Amino acid sequence: MSKPWFPKFRSILNLRRQDSRGHPVVLPFQCSVEEVEHLKALRGHPAWKHYSALLERVAQAEYERLAGGLPFEQYQFQCGAFAASRRNFDLVDALITKLEEYAKRSERDADAARDNRDALFYGTDLWDTWQRERPAGNGAGS
Repeated sequence: MSKPWFPKFRSILNLRRQDSRGHPVVLPFQCSVEEVEHLKALRGHPAWKHYSALLERVAQAEYERLAGGLPFEQYQFQCGAFAASRRNFDLVDALITKLEEYAKRSERDADAARDNRDALFYGTDLWDTWQRERPAGNGAGS
């Protein structure tokens, strides 16, 4: 038997995930990169299509109850139930997409840093000092 679920108050716990460079990773629901990678592997499992079909049937059943005409309070509850079932259906794909966007952004940042490092150095006091102190003749000491 699993232990009962209890909400964790993130603002009190102040849990922040970080990547290998120490930058905060902003993935939905405070997921780590490792967790999303495991979900991605799970999504590739042959049984995933059955789980996905089950979630789709649950969302369809919630929608059919919603479309059946309900009193106002029950209608509001059913709207929430339908929205939650749709979110469960789309959650893993959304997390994987966010991780891929983060990876692309990290690659672009690394490329930009590599492209700009020489431009940031040129024209500074360090550049002038390096020009004065470097050996003459293309680095082959005189």
